[in-house]
Amino acid sequence: MTYSVIIPARNEALTIADCVGSVLECGRFAPLVEVIVCDHGSTDGTAEAASCAGARVVEVAPSEVKTIAAVRNLGARLATGDVLVFLDADMLVPKDWLEKAHEHYQKGFNGLLGFVYKVPDTAGRIGKAWGNRLYDRRVRVVDASYLPSCNLFVPRELFGSLGGFDEHLATAEDKDLTLRALARGVRALSSPETHPVHLGYERDLAEFIRKEFWRQSDTLALLRRPGLFRRALRNPALSAFHLLAPLAAMLFFVLGHSWAGAFTLAVWPLPSAILAARLAGLFQPMFPLFYFLTFLRWTVSGVALCRQIFLALKKVFGQNK
Repeated sequence: MTYSVIIPARNEALTIADCVGSVLECGRFAPLVEVIVCDHGSTDGTAEAASCAGARVVEVAPSEVKTIAAVRNLGARLATGDVLVFLDADMLVPKDWLEKAHEHYQKGFNGLLGFVYKVPDTAGRIGKAWGNRLYDRRVRVVDASYLPSCNLFVPRELFGSLGGFDEHLATAEDKDLTLRALARGVRALSSPETHPVHLGYERDLAEFIRKEFWRQSDTLALLRRPGLFRRALRNPALSAFHLLAPLAAMLFFVLGHSWAGAFTLAVWPLPSAILAARLAGLFQPMFPLFYFLTFLRWTVSGVALCRQIFLALKKVFGQNK
C-alpha cells in the first residue's frame, strides 16, 4: 500500500512548510508516494513555501473551483497512491502517523481511518476544552459515525466508488462522505494510536462562534442525500430544538402558562449537558467550559439552520416568480 497526502491550502504560509515537513518525515517510516498541495488562490506565498518544503504544488483558480470539496477531489484525481490521505494545512503530524495507518491497511482494513488530534500545549482554555474533547477521552480504536477531513485516510478504490466529496457542499463534505460510506457497510475508524496537532484551534469565543456557524451551514443539504435522511437528521434536529425551546418558553409565559414556560427552560440545556457528559466526562475539570461550548455550538447551529431555511425558501419563491 502506498500513500498520497493531499493538502488543500489558501493563505496558509505560516503553517504549510511545517505541515509538509512533518508529512515528509513520516515518509521515512512508511511508503509515502507524494505530498500534493492544492493552492486555492493564495496571495501570501503559500505555494512558494509548500514547494520549498518539498511538496508538489498545484495551482487552483478560485473562479473555476468553488468549494474545498472540489479542491480535495482535484488533488485526488492527480494522486497516484493506493490510499488517499486528506490533511489540512494547519496540521502537524507525528513521525509514526503514516506507519500507524499502514499497520491497519496491511492487516486488510479497507475503510476510512482518522487519528484523534489534539491542540498545542500553548492553546488557551477554549482551544483545549474544544480541541481536545476526543484526545482527553478516547483510549482505544472505535467505529465512528463521522471522521473529519482534516486528517482522513481513504483507499483510492473506495473513494472512487463513493464518487469523492460532494462538490456542491460548502462545508460538511466530510460528514457526507462518512455517512455515505457507512450506509454501504464500510467501517470508519477513529484511532488514538497517534495524535496529529491542530494549529488552527479556536483561540477565543468569537472565533469559536464564527467557525461553528460556518461548519453548520450545510446541514439541510445532507438531508436530501438518498438514504441519508435518518443519519443526517441529528444535527438539524438538535439545532432546531436549541433555537425553538427558548421561543416556546417565551410564548408560554406570554400566554400565562408559567409552569410550562419554566419546564421548557429547564429542559432547554439538557441535550447539550447529556452530549457533553458523554463526550468529555461529567467529572472532568474542563466539563463546565465544555458544556457551555456545546450549548453555544447548538444554539449557533440553530441560527445557521434558520439561515439555510431562509435561503432555501428564497430560492423556491424566486424560481416560482
